[in-house]
Amino acid sequence: MQLFLIRHGQSKNNAHDDAHVYPDPDLTELGHQQAERLATWMSGAHDLESMTRLSMRDPGRRDHHPIHLTHIYVSPMRRTLQTARPLVKAFGCTAHVHPLIYEAGGLFERVDDGNGIR
Repeated sequence: MQLFLIRHGQSKNNAHDDAHVYPDPDLTELGHQQAERLATWMSGAHDLESMTRLSMRDPGRRDHHPIHLTHIYVSPMRRTLQTARPLVKAFGCTAHVHPLIYEAGGLFERVDDGNGIR
């Protein structure tokens, strides 16, 4: 079994300063491009475990297997769903939304009571 931990592509919150924070931001155009590039790379990449286990001189090193994602788990945030979409398409699997997967600090919103972000 291989486990890949993938962070979402660039979101609107990543692209702006703290004065422009969105509670559940979409990906930016760059973020969508990053998600597409990730899916293209992963669908054409080889099994990294077999590459690292074998010696450089081992003829078996040439016997690589493509990566095959069978399960994708995402948080319920838009940016993660949008990042997963190209992977789902490339690997023909389903993205499973898990409500307990979220960024440290959880969801937040800007409030106008002078206390900032909660």
